[in-house]
Amino acid sequence: MPAKRTWTDAQDTRLRQMRAAGATWDVIAAVFWIAPATARDRGYRLGVPAPVPVLPSWQPPGDRPALAAGHPVTWGLLTAGTCLEGAPYG
Repeated sequence: MPAKRTWTDAQDTRLRQMRAAGATWDVIAAVFWIAPATARDRGYRLGVPAPVPVLPSWQPPGDRPALAAGHPVTWGLLTAGTCLEGAPYG
């Protein structure tokens, strides 16, 4: 069984700063030479919040009319990479 890890205040501060900057648990674990699960566990115990993901803003389509069911563009997108790829709608 591995020895118990003793965390210092400086390490806790660094973990918080790295996570706030958006570092993943894998990156943090590599910096501290520990397993990602150990880094996640320490972050959880410290109450470190997960970074807020930056999502692209969604814009409504504007004046574009909706495409009909089975339109070749939408049907092709839905079936790409499946067993229905190339099959006609309906």
